[in-house]
Amino acid sequence: MKKDQSSGTALGVCFIRAVHQLIDEVPHILEDTISPLLLGQDAISKIETHPEVQRSLQARALRSHVVLRSRYAEDRLYLAFKEGVRQFISLEAGYDAFCLRQPD
Repeated sequence: MKKDQSSGTALGVCFIRAVHQLIDEVPHILEDTISPLLLGQDAISKIETHPEVQRSLQARALRSHVVLRSRYAEDRLYLAFKEGVRQFISLEAGYDAFCLRQPD
């Protein structure tokens, strides 16, 4: 990967999380209003113009996996924080905006 290129996997996960915000019913499994902003208006328009593409069984299954895994990890981190943990290391690449979506 060149220095000026984003990871395809990172963009894909960000896209999936944005789809969850834009077309899935509320309440969302994971609230991530930042992911659509990271993708930009072209991607948002693509999702909103053709939502049926993201409603296939395969797309819904993958989206469920991605948002559930994130929700589980974030819930575990929240519980650890309540028990006194004040540092964590995120070993992932991508456009995760977890730190921006958390209260102080």
